[in-house]
Order: sequence, then structure tokens, then C-alpha cells
Amino acid sequence: MKVAHRIISTVLTKVFQILELRNRVKSVFDFAAVLLAFLFMHCGFCGQRKGDKKGGGTECLVRLSISLLVVALCLFVIRKILLLRERSPRTRNDSTNNFYERRKYSPRTIQSDSLHYINGGWFTVNDNCRYRFRGVNLPAKTPSHPANLKNTKSLDNFFESKHTVSFVDRPFPLKDAPQHFERLSNFGYNLIRLAVTWEAVMHEGPGLIDETYLEYLNKLVDIAHEFGLYILIDPHQDVWSRFTGGDGAPAWTLDVVGFKTDETLHDTGCAVLHQCLKGEDTPRMVWPTNYWKLVTATMFTLFFAGDEYANGQNVSGTDESLQHFLQRQYLSYLDAVAASLKNKKNVIGFGTMNEPNAGFVGVPDLNESHAPVPYGNVLSGFDSIRLGSGETIHSEYYPAPFVYHHTDVLNSRNKSVWKASDLDVWRRAGIYDVDEEGKRVLLRPHHFALKDDDFMSKFLKPFYSSVHKTITKHNANFVTFAEPHLESTNPFVEAPDDLDRNNFAWSPHFYDFLMLVMKAFISWMVIDIDSELPVFTPHLIDRVFQNNLRRFKESGKNMHVLLGETGIPFDMGSQTNYNAALNRILKAVEANDLDYTLWCYYPTNTDQDGDEWNGENLSITTKDGNRGILSAVRPFAFKYSPMVSISQRFDPFIQKYELELNLDHCPENDRVALDIFVPSCHFNPPTISVSSGSFEYNETTQTLRWEMSPQILILKMQRLEIVK
Repeated sequence: MKVAHRIISTVLTKVFQILELRNRVKSVFDFAAVLLAFLFMHCGFCGQRKGDKKGGGTECLVRLSISLLVVALCLFVIRKILLLRERSPRTRNDSTNNFYERRKYSPRTIQSDSLHYINGGWFTVNDNCRYRFRGVNLPAKTPSHPANLKNTKSLDNFFESKHTVSFVDRPFPLKDAPQHFERLSNFGYNLIRLAVTWEAVMHEGPGLIDETYLEYLNKLVDIAHEFGLYILIDPHQDVWSRFTGGDGAPAWTLDVVGFKTDETLHDTGCAVLHQCLKGEDTPRMVWPTNYWKLVTATMFTLFFAGDEYANGQNVSGTDESLQHFLQRQYLSYLDAVAASLKNKKNVIGFGTMNEPNAGFVGVPDLNESHAPVPYGNVLSGFDSIRLGSGETIHSEYYPAPFVYHHTDVLNSRNKSVWKASDLDVWRRAGIYDVDEEGKRVLLRPHHFALKDDDFMSKFLKPFYSSVHKTITKHNANFVTFAEPHLESTNPFVEAPDDLDRNNFAWSPHFYDFLMLVMKAFISWMVIDIDSELPVFTPHLIDRVFQNNLRRFKESGKNMHVLLGETGIPFDMGSQTNYNAALNRILKAVEANDLDYTLWCYYPTNTDQDGDEWNGENLSITTKDGNRGILSAVRPFAFKYSPMVSISQRFDPFIQKYELELNLDHCPENDRVALDIFVPSCHFNPPTISVSSGSFEYNETTQTLRWEMSPQILILKMQRLEIVK
């Protein structure tokens, strides 16, 4: 069986290699041929297990081959029909690429009064209207100085400059900000989720604030105000820190806990850093596997639950616990940013922490891997702890999810990731010990198991409250956007029932998992993140995505829900229909009436280096132009009467936008008004019909003002002309 598993894994590897070809399975028969090979292996083993020496497996193969060929023919016909329906450009850059570069538009201005967040879960200006958001993320994960560290490919000065880096000019220099903010305003965006990392503010040491960076941040926010853009401060992190394969926390957080902060982090197998891969073939999206490796898992455990699982362990030379110290310094960083931006009318609030993680908390048994899928080097929790203590481990390696390739020998030089053996927090916590022969012995395999509590209520909710208290002492109008933790067994983590909906919003993330990991757009198949099963045909895919996003919306427990991240990779091959890929997600977002911020806008993106971070390439803009704009630029109602409920749909391929109003709860004598962004790249000029009322279109601001008496209405817009 082990041999069969290896052969089948090899065949599956070939499937993934085909998906990674530049033309990305141009024909269904390519996929069918691979599937035939897989079935041949399967049937051959089936026949052998039955003891059939006369070719029972071959007979099985013939029957299945005939059936498969029939299915392949059907899929081929379906695919041709689907291709006829996909009318958008199939190239990476759109035909509308330079539309907004040749025309000048006026931004939709920031409200004179600050936005307020009120009970009912919406933003309003003096309670007279409801304000809605469509936006984009501006990443700033890596420093601007030293310049070579802007890209995660370089190891030069990486560890040496950990205390002297600068994030000034990240995401872009102030002189370039007007150009970028004008473009984003022209695209119809009114919200920027702006990454401000802990390291950017406090890289030099605990409590040491980079005032020059905060000065830059203030000026950047002011320029955004000039172009009608609101700001949501995103305390961004991925897998804890740049020094554990991601971004976020400064290096000294690792040092305080007792970890070395040099190449040992990577060399031991306790973290995977792109900077240290030295030209090795890097699996796509391998960086998230750091969540289940020792250093990242330890840091999150100590940050959220150190007092519970590493009780009695303090910062060296003090009586302050590791958890209290780490959270105090994190809140100090947010405090400095909030104090700096307290008078900015376009800052609507702060996130709590981008994609927080529970670390080891909730792992039922340290003898088992708690990663959701086998990918990269697969380790159990105890394997990770053993690696960190200096033991050599044999680990199966998966270059793609579920696809075994070989077995690695990790930490063959027996390095320890701890600065000293007596700093190993998990040995000190009594989880394991070393016997007389030097063997690590697991004493408490269930140390992190949760019994009656859950991570959200016991550890994350108090953290939300601390963040809210920290930022609102500077400005009571700041809204706290609580972000759920990543939980592999439950993608729809729910907000606490008693989270104050007058002060908190909810901000989960959503991606097409298969597309993101495999970097392949398959128009007729996705993986449902709820059932973890494949779903086929565009109709069922639309239903599944709409149901997934409905679950995310419901997880907010009637708070305002902002989808903090969604988007697509743009390195899926020149024949990929990027507009169809992005539209498939965004029409499901619209069907659930969700606000969102796309990931991402990274103007120095190139085809070679992508977003310059861990191999990602999701930016809707590049040095050479814009991408996916036919789908990314969409009409939407951004301001309207508070008692109105709306439903809106947009088809970017036929340039048709529909808006339906439900006015059942509007007082009879009230006038109803809506402000709608109408992008000129789709409608130039728009042909507008309304069921009743009057309207006025302002081409300069690309805004339609529609006023009427309360009744159900439908607004239709169809394109007359697009300037190419």
C-alpha cells in the first residue's frame, strides 16, 4: 500500500505540474489524460489486491476509460460554451488599462463631519444617510531601507539591520501619493485599508517609537483625504514577523522570548524564510505553513495565552509575564499610531490584528500534526518542539497539498533555535524533558487542549477589548474592526455574542482557496471551504460562494461586516480570464451586500517579482498598467437614506448594473436619495432609466444622484460607448 500511495502521489504531482503550465490546462483532454493515468494505476492495484492475474485491473480500466471519454466529451462541449460566454479580455492587462490615465476626474469629497458608527451596524453622517465602502489594501510589509530588503528574495543585511530598518515611503513615497490616490478615487474606491506594521513603528526596541515614520504616515493620510479616501489602519502581520517568514512584529519580540534571531530560525526547520531559500524551488503559498511551525506557533501562544500555558515565565530580569509584556508593547504601538492620527477625519478606525492565530492553543495532541493539509514539511507539535531544542527530525515533504515527494532530514547539524537551553519555554512548562540518553520525552501531550472554553471567548475577546480601549481614548469615533482568528476546522469563526455592536465591526477574509494555492482559474470547479469538497459547474459555484459569504456575514452577529481581504492572483498564465476570475468572487460579495477591500494595490508590482513578498502576485496594478479592471472597477451605491435596503448586481461583460430598493420601512412623506458611483470606463455616457423620481449624473465625479418618493424602484444602466 505504501508503494501504491507513492505512485498515486507521483501521478497527482503530474496533475499539479500540468496546472502550473503557462497555458493552464488549455484543453479538458489534458486533464482527462492525467486522470486516465491515475485510474490506470488505481485499477492495476485493484486487480492485484483481488489476486486477479489475468488482467482484472485491465477490464476495469476499459470500462472506466470509456465512461471517462464520454465525460471528457461532455466537458469539452461545456467548456466551449463557457468560453463563448466569457467576453472579457483574456490578457493580463485590460483594454481599459489606460482609460483613467488619459482623463481627469474630481474625487468624491470626504464628508465635512466625521463619519459615525451607530447601533444597527452602519456608518452615517449626522444620521441623515448611510455610507458604504468599496476599497483596496495598500501593503507595507517590508522596509524601504535598506532598499534591498523591499523584496523578500534578499538576505543581505536581513538580520544585521533588524533594529535600524525604516518603513518611511512604504507603501510609496509622498511625492507619488497624489498619483496613486487619484487613480484609486477614479476607480471608485472610497476606503484604503492601510498596512501599518508593529515593526514599522517600533523596530528599534520595546517602547521606542519611530517618530519619522509617524510623520510620514500623517502626511500620507492627509493626501488621501484630498482625494476623498477614508482610511482603516491595518495592524498587519503574517505568521508573526519578517523573521519567521512573514511580516509584522519586530525581531526583538523573538529575542525577548529567548529565540535566536539569525539564520538558525530557518536552518533548524523551525521557520521557512524566502530570504534563506537560496534559489531553491519554492512551493507556492508555502509561507502559511509557518503558522504550524515552532517559532510562529510559540509566539502566538505566548502573546494570547502565555499566562495559561507558560505560567510563571517572565521577561528576563523582571516580574512581568511574557504574555503581559508582548501585549503591552503591541498596545503601545497602536497607542502611538492612534495618538498620531486622532484628529484625522478620514480615519474611520483600526483593525485589531490581521489574521491572528491561536498558535498551539487548542491542539488536542502534540503527537499529531495540527496543519489543515499536508504541505511543505509536515511536523507534529512535538516534532517542532524537538527540532527547536536541537534534535534531528525526519519529515515528509509535500511540494503541493496532499502530494508526497520525499522525506527530508531536518536540523542535521543539531542546532537549537533557543539562545540557551534553559530558555526553552516548553521544556520549562513541563511539556517535555530530556532523558539520560539525550532523548526528548513528551510528558504532557494534551497540554494545549481546550476543554470547556474556546479560543475566541477566553483569549481573543479580551484582546479586542484592550485594542478598543487603547484607540478610543484618543478618538471616541474610532471603530474597532475585530478580525477573527484562523481556525482550520472552522472557516466561519463567529464574533462573540456580547461584542458591543455600537463600537465594533467585523472583518473576516475570503479567497478562492483552489485558485489562491494552485494559481489556476478553473471556471467549472472550486473547493467549497465549508464542506472541503469540489463543486462543479458555474451555477453551483455561484451558489456555493454566495452561501460562503452569507455565512461570513452572519458570523458578524449584526455588526457592520467589512470583508477585509479578497482578490485573485495575477500570475495564472497569459490565457487566464482574470476578469472572469475576479468577477466570480465579487458578484457573490455583492449578492450579500458586503463592503470590502480588495487585496491589493502594489504599484511597483512586476511580472517577475510580483508584490515583492513571498512570491505573491495579487496587485490590480503594476509598473506596466492595471489588471482585472473590468471587474475591479464596479458601480455601487455609496450613500443613501438609512431606512433603505438595497440589492445591486453588475455584469462587467455586458456593462449592465441593476439596483433594487426596498422602501418598506421608509416614512411615507420622506424623500429618498442615493449617490451611486457610475464608472466612466463602463458607461460613457450612461444610459439611465428609473421607475420613478429624478436623477442627475455628474460626469466629473462619476456620480449619479437619484431622488424619489418611497416605492420599490429598479435602476438600469447600459453602456453606449467605452473609450478604448
